[in-house]
Amino acid sequence: MHKFIINKGLFTLFVVISLFWTFSRVSGQSDDAAKPLVYHFDIREDIMPSAFRTVQSALDEAHALNADVVAITMDTYGGMLDAADSIRTRLLAAKMPVIVYITNNAASAGALIAIACDSIYMSSFAKIGAASVVDQSGNLMPDKYQ
Repeated sequence: MHKFIINKGLFTLFVVISLFWTFSRVSGQSDDAAKPLVYHFDIREDIMPSAFRTVQSALDEAHALNADVVAITMDTYGGMLDAADSIRTRLLAAKMPVIVYITNNAASAGALIAIACDSIYMSSFAKIGAASVVDQSGNLMPDKYQ
């Protein structure tokens, strides 16, 4: 089986080129006009309060830098629903477009985060899954908890 792994720098370059071309075409500016600023960060951990702090800090810095777009590279099996919901709320309130590239997994809480972004991109073998409430053994909880 062949695996396609995208280099983080290559992904960022692709985003910058795409946005630059789009902004210059939309505004009628030449290729030498102002270049868009892309702020990039990773979510490659379980979704916990620490992941929320990472996202919060990254979005604050992107806003302070007047970034034109935020690009997230994500690979997570999910995690805590309250942390994911806090991240979702923060992404939806972002002043600039947020795009996500899923390298491998956006399971459970990761799926909730991904759908809060303006655009979702995935590698050819990436998986995105629904969020479900499970017990300490990983078994689905009854419908009234879902």
